[in-house]
Amino acid sequence: MNNRKSISPPGIRISSKWNRIYIFKSTIEALGRPHYVQFLIDPTKHHLAIMGSKKKERDSFPVPPQLFNNAYSEFKMGSKLLTQQIYEMAGWELGCVYRVSGTYHPHLAAVVFELREAERIS
Repeated sequence: MNNRKSISPPGIRISSKWNRIYIFKSTIEALGRPHYVQFLIDPTKHHLAIMGSKKKERDSFPVPPQLFNNAYSEFKMGSKLLTQQIYEMAGWELGCVYRVSGTYHPHLAAVVFELREAERIS
């Protein structure tokens, strides 16, 4: 199934306190419900991209199958190194939580997040 029309816009939430990235279900839906996701960083543009894959790739993370059993859901993944790299690149304040909306780019088969447009939520 390749349903890229989601009610909610793709998004993520990032916490340096817990070294976690929370990926919204709408982001996974925009990617066509892949089994795995990969993170790509462009430090010159301050972009983070999430790409999906049906098979395990190097540095990919599995999408929990139960993600789509709930009306609203997200999944979290922990990575101190990735979280610190994102905070440093974006110039975010440590200890705060940020939410970023993304845009699906079909030519890249990825959801791209402009980290400089993040909203600080705590």
